[in-house]
Amino acid sequence: MQQKHPEIQLSYLPCKLEPPKRVLNTKSILNSAHPAFIPPIDESFCIFNYVPNVLLADIFSMLHHADQFKVRLVCVIFKEVIEYLWSTRGGGLNIEIQYSENSIPCPSIPSSLLTYVTSAKILDWNQNQDDLFNFISSCPSLNKLTLAHCRIGERDTISQLLSLPQATSLTYLDLYRNTVSDMDMIKIAQGFTNLESLFLGGNNLTLPGVKIVAENFPRLIHVGLSRSTIDKIEVLYNLAVNHRFLRKLLLTDTPLSPANLTTLLSHLPHIRTLLFNRCRLGDEGVQCLANTPGLKSLYLQSNGITSRGAEYFAKSPHM
Repeated sequence: MQQKHPEIQLSYLPCKLEPPKRVLNTKSILNSAHPAFIPPIDESFCIFNYVPNVLLADIFSMLHHADQFKVRLVCVIFKEVIEYLWSTRGGGLNIEIQYSENSIPCPSIPSSLLTYVTSAKILDWNQNQDDLFNFISSCPSLNKLTLAHCRIGERDTISQLLSLPQATSLTYLDLYRNTVSDMDMIKIAQGFTNLESLFLGGNNLTLPGVKIVAENFPRLIHVGLSRSTIDKIEVLYNLAVNHRFLRKLLLTDTPLSPANLTTLLSHLPHIRTLLFNRCRLGDEGVQCLANTPGLKSLYLQSNGITSRGAEYFAKSPHM
């Protein structure tokens, strides 16, 4: 007679697990799933039939949720354990759901998965717009939203974005590489009033759009305006004065003269991270940065810096 393995109780688990019932007849489960998710499965000789579910659950709980999506596809046992984790532990966690063409190889999320992500607080959606706003609306606890490469700005996407129930509660919004225009920024500034992080790199913003960012969003501490027109001194001054608690600034591919850079940094006493790749700073710009106290992270790729600029950093009392 085959000996029954006792369930293992691990003292460092956050809760007592009741292992999900093993289902060996998989036809009904697989028929309800999206066909793109179903790999060929032969469970007859699966070694994990002999590993306690409680131990699998503890292992899988350490994975990022993007990896949990992938593990869920391996076999029915893994699927049960992952879904058990989502249904029992998800409610009290800051779940990060990453949806991209690399993480889930299908054009839309199966409705069967929505049950497990309604408590998500962080959503990273990349390059796929199918069911986008319906899915976001199903996550009422959402406070961080990344919509990179999602064609935000086309058709009525801005209106749909502003109509989300979480619009006024979002603290983080990343719209990298979309088609957001200067006129769109007027609406975004009116609708997203509690943002602390706003990233707009790679959009269609010109000086009026950047000016809207500089004069609104009073709670901002992280700003990304890469590839934007921001070379006017008054815009830089307004950006700094209106956001004195700014800690992170991304201006990659945005030319900055030493005079404008000095004006900007002199009014940002709390700045800690600067991403200034390809900003044509040269050695003179580096000298401004070397005299800026408090910097912790600095990214200066392809700025024409010579050994003279390196000496400024070497001699700086702040570096």
